Amino acid sequence: MWTLFGILLGLYLGLYLLAYIPGAVEILSNKPNQNRPTPEREDITKRDYAPSKFGFFTAVRPGQVKLLQRGGKFVCAIIAYPRHMFKGELSTNSLVPHEAEYWEVIDTPVDHHDTHPIPFPVKKLAELDAKPQWLLYFPISILWWLWKRWMYKRTGYIFTGIYPFQVVRVYPMERFNRITRSDGNVDLVRREDYSDHYRIAHFQYPARIAKADTRDNIPVNILLNEVAQVFNPYLTAYNTDDDWPTRFLGSVSNRVTMFTRPRPLDEVWTTSLDKVSELADFVCLGGRHLTDEERAAGMTAPSSEGSTCAFGIKIIETQVLDISPSNAQNEESLAAEALAKVTRKADEQSAKGKAAYVREEGEALKAHPYADVVVQTEGMVRAAEAAGKAGGIVILGGGQSFDAAQAAILKELRELRQQRGTT
Repeated sequence: MWTLFGILLGLYLGLYLLAYIPGAVEILSNKPNQNRPTPEREDITKRDYAPSKFGFFTAVRPGQVKLLQRGGKFVCAIIAYPRHMFKGELSTNSLVPHEAEYWEVIDTPVDHHDTHPIPFPVKKLAELDAKPQWLLYFPISILWWLWKRWMYKRTGYIFTGIYPFQVVRVYPMERFNRITRSDGNVDLVRREDYSDHYRIAHFQYPARIAKADTRDNIPVNILLNEVAQVFNPYLTAYNTDDDWPTRFLGSVSNRVTMFTRPRPLDEVWTTSLDKVSELADFVCLGGRHLTDEERAAGMTAPSSEGSTCAFGIKIIETQVLDISPSNAQNEESLAAEALAKVTRKADEQSAKGKAAYVREEGEALKAHPYADVVVQTEGMVRAAEAAGKAGGIVILGGGQSFDAAQAAILKELRELRQQRGTT
C-alpha cells in the first residue's frame, strides 16, 4: 500500500520537473497545421493534408478561446483574456457548464474576477449540484489542479488532457488574404488550413458578393469587410457545421441581396454616402446581439432573418469597400451615361451664366436714353466686319439689311476713324 503510494507520489512530483526540460512542453503542445507540406506550396488554396490533433498542452493567446473535447464531446472552454469572463461564472445566475449560455463571453463586472484558463474544479454551488460525484475524488482533483496551475505559471502552456482521450477541438478554416494590385483593384486570395481556436476579440473577414440582383435586373459585385466577434464559442462550434466561415458568408450575402433586390441600380451603385451607410447598417443588423441589459429594457433584435447570432457571432461593423456592375459592358454604358449627365449639368450651368450676361446687357440698354441708336450702330459695325470676311447680304435684327457695298463702306469708315483717333 505504502509502496504504491510512494510510486504515485514520485510520479506526481516528477511531473513538476517537466517544466525545467528545455523545449519539452513546446514539443508536447498541439499544432493543427503540423502536417502541412514544407516548403509551403505556391498553391495554398487546397487543404489536402490531415489536421494534427496530437498534444498534451496548448497556448491560448489573449482574444482566443479553445474548446476541449473528450471522445468528440464538449468538455469545457478555456480563455486567457483580461477583463473577460464566461457568463456562467457570474454568481448572480444558476447556469451550469452543460448549458450553451454558460459559455457566452462577457465583460467582467467590477465585483468579479476574470476567467482563469485553469479555473478551480468547482466554482460555485450550482456546479457542485450538477456533479455531486466530485466530492468522492476532490483531493486528487485539487492536486491535479495545483500542478496544472504551476505548469501554466512556469511555461505559459495549459495542460489539455491525455492524448488521444482528450484533445483541443480542431476544425477546417477558410481565410482570405487581401492583395491590392498596382491599378488599385483588390483581389481576395483564398487560403484553406485548420484552426484550434475561435476569436472572441474583433476579427476582420472580407466578403465578396458577386452578382447581387437589383430591381433593374443589372447585378452588381459588392466587396465588404466585416468586423465581427465570436461572443459564444459553444454556439459557433456546435450550432453549425465545422465550416463556420461558409455560413457566415452566406448570412452576409443574404443580407446584401435583401438590400439590393428591391432597389433600383442608382440607389445601389451610387456615390451617396447616405445610401452606402444604409447598406452597411442593414448588414450589421443581421448580426446585432443584444446584451442582457438591453433585453431587460425591453429591446428586441431588429432582425433575426439570416442572423449570424444564431451561431454565436455578432457583427460589429460593415465596411463597404467597392460596388460595381457585374457586367463590364454595363459598367461602360453606365459610366458613359454618368458622364453625359455631368456634361449636361455643366452645359446647363454655362447656359445660365451666358443668359445672366444677356439679361444684364439688356437691362443696361433699357436704362440708356439712346438704346435704339446704340443697338443699330453696333449691328451696322458687326455687319461691316462680317462683310469684310465674306461678301453678300447680312441680315440684322429688326428687319434691317445691308448689301455688301454698304457694309464695305461702313467698315472703311470705322478703320479711318480708328487711325485718326476720332469717334
